[in-house]
Amino acid sequence: MTRPHGVADAGVRRAIVESVDEHRRQLRSTVKWINLVSLTRKLF
Repeated sequence: MTRPHGVADAGVRRAIVESVDEHRRQLRSTVKWINLVSLTRKLF
């Protein structure tokens, strides 16, 4: 069964990533935790 667009899976862990764009506006994005785990060596 497929989910309608925009419906999140409640069982997926998520993180909030905060950043600043070129105009110094603060941005917040929600990212699936599993997508961050593989990036730990590349982020910093």
